[in-house]
Amino acid sequence: MRRFMFLLGALLTIGCSSSADAPLNNAVPPVAERKASTPVRADSPVPGLPTSVPANSTYTDLNEKSCKELTPAADDDGVIYKGECPGTAGFKVTNLSTDHTQGLVITDPTGRSHKVDFRGPLGTAADVFLGDKIEWRTKATEQGTMPYAIIVRVNVQKEPGNSEKQDSNLAVAKITNDMICVTDIVPPSQKDQNMRARELSDTATNRQCMNTKLK
Repeated sequence: MRRFMFLLGALLTIGCSSSADAPLNNAVPPVAERKASTPVRADSPVPGLPTSVPANSTYTDLNEKSCKELTPAADDDGVIYKGECPGTAGFKVTNLSTDHTQGLVITDPTGRSHKVDFRGPLGTAADVFLGDKIEWRTKATEQGTMPYAIIVRVNVQKEPGNSEKQDSNLAVAKITNDMICVTDIVPPSQKDQNMRARELSDTATNRQCMNTKLK
């Protein structure tokens, strides 16, 4: 009996000692062992939000119904049609057509005129005719909505007088305080041609003007 009581006491002593030393599964680690949380900067961009003002598009119709016909000036060499078309944000568009080509003159709000050449950037002396619209790429600024680029469809005839055979390109032109010029030509072979032209227009102000002289 005495031997049984001795063994029972020993077992109780071991059990109590083990319970007291065992850590709890949900115990909070000591302060010195905690990982410091990463501070959030006040100017850190919020994930999922744009880092700049989004771009928008507005359009100018180039057809004769939307433009006011003007009398070609003496220095408008070969021009058979001249029309002033409504622009945007104080910009004006003059549509010039000859028998073999079509071009644009864009006048900025300060009154400076910029001739936009397409044959040079395309590297062709073939007949060139524009699409029915200009797409203005614009952004909201402190001065109001301002354009920074345009996109124009430029059709190049492969055979003189045959409108059925032509390449339909998209020309991207940048608009800065100093100039308006073509920076990119997106060929018809480009997948998602319209989307690519818009992508290029959004960075056009960072690129140089394309060569305007035919080789």
